[in-house]
Amino acid sequence: MGAENFERFQALFEELHKWAFHRLGTKKNTNLKEWFRSPYGLLRGPNSRFTVPKPDLQTHAGQLPGRVGTLTGDLPQGSYVEGKNQPGFDIVTVMRRRALVLENKWSRVNEGRTATPLDRLTVWNKVSKATTELQGSLLKVGSKPIRKACAGFVLMAHRDPARGTETEQSTVSSPLQQFVQVCKTPPEPGHAHFQAWEAYAKTTASVLILDRAAITNTFGPTFSRLRGFFFSFADQASSQRPSGCSTTGTNCNFAHHKASTKRRFCSFE
Repeated sequence: MGAENFERFQALFEELHKWAFHRLGTKKNTNLKEWFRSPYGLLRGPNSRFTVPKPDLQTHAGQLPGRVGTLTGDLPQGSYVEGKNQPGFDIVTVMRRRALVLENKWSRVNEGRTATPLDRLTVWNKVSKATTELQGSLLKVGSKPIRKACAGFVLMAHRDPARGTETEQSTVSSPLQQFVQVCKTPPEPGHAHFQAWEAYAKTTASVLILDRAAITNTFGPTFSRLRGFFFSFADQASSQRPSGCSTTGTNCNFAHHKASTKRRFCSFE
């Protein structure tokens, strides 16, 4: 499975998650901690609550017609793959009057570990870029500007986190929780990463991190035990350009078109 296919899978998975939430649950409201029940790293709160809508399930992933920072109008409920050259995140999943933005970092597995570690610079840069993009957008979610409707930033990395210091390893048992402590620790002034830290420190969004172990647990036994899985997806994502998703300020209407699908086996060995 490559990065682009993983993003489409993630968008479809979020819609199936909403369906299962209504099918199996007894409540309408949830929060970041409840929505991502696998072991995760909560880098920063607050833990915003949101209402999960009943999804209109599709056989293809919707795709935004451009960068969020360039779009206007109201974004309908659903989960959307990024538009071209989108900085900071890959997916927007819309709840009622709320939205989550998700960034996927994909790496293949080699001898039980991913070759590319998840590092703190990636986290700081992605959160900063996502915040800048949302702050500059006129797009709305549930009639509210998306910058105010955003319930959190979620980094889902199919990677193992960089190890903490000896002190962090001795005080925090989980590698992911060690990594959270690494991300919370500012570098010394003059360090190559100091400017990235300063930009991140100015943001206020909730930030949740899932590493490889966490997302394999989230996606279930098929993903983690079979080391690959089957799923259907559109050869062409729903990349229609609605008349309202532009800088003209008219409403953002997504008229879905038919897309051919085929079955593929996706291995992450």
